[in-house]
Amino acid sequence: MRTLITAIFLFNVLTSFGQKLTNKISDDICNCINKVKIDTLNSPNAATEFQNCFGKIVYYAGDLKKRNIDIQVPSDLDSVSEIIVTRLMKTCDNYLRLVTFFSRTSPDTTSFKIIDSTTCRIVRNGKFESLNTKETMITIMKENEQTVEYPDKKFYSKSKVTWVNDCEYILTFEKSTNPDIDKFYKKGDETRIKLLEIDGNIITFWMNSKGLEYIGQMKKIE
Repeated sequence: MRTLITAIFLFNVLTSFGQKLTNKISDDICNCINKVKIDTLNSPNAATEFQNCFGKIVYYAGDLKKRNIDIQVPSDLDSVSEIIVTRLMKTCDNYLRLVTFFSRTSPDTTSFKIIDSTTCRIVRNGKFESLNTKETMITIMKENEQTVEYPDKKFYSKSKVTWVNDCEYILTFEKSTNPDIDKFYKKGDETRIKLLEIDGNIITFWMNSKGLEYIGQMKKIE
């Protein structure tokens, strides 16, 4: 299951958990999952909301790093993740339901208008601001290079852009100054993006990152 694999990957970022910390992370993720409305799972933002729940691992990893606790990928990759996943399955009613839903379905892209290649070309170069995200990100596109800036934290990441066609491209991760990003992406990791709809300066896109598919939006600002 794509979402479960993504979740396990995120869990593997910490080497040692005390039972108290393990339970706290599980409970926080469950509380977040329970806020995802079951009756709106087919909405474009539902998968993103579900994925953001697992973003709490990023928070804890960063917090541990600030306290000078070493974080490495454990040699036994399953041991840590199994503890948390098992707890979620036993104590979090909506966890298994949502994992099953998102592993069997992909975001519905059929309702978007067909866009021509000429329209898509506005994405090749320019500056874009993320929409409907917890953290504002600025994406700078320069034909075959993408830079993502995190204004609040003054971090950035760079990826190579390979155009499949005018409306679809592949990002190949190269480097980042954001320590949280470096924990989850290594050089050469790929993310596939397909442009779905362009309405003025608002771009709606489909994205597949590490097996999890979701739909997002960005606004062209320059």
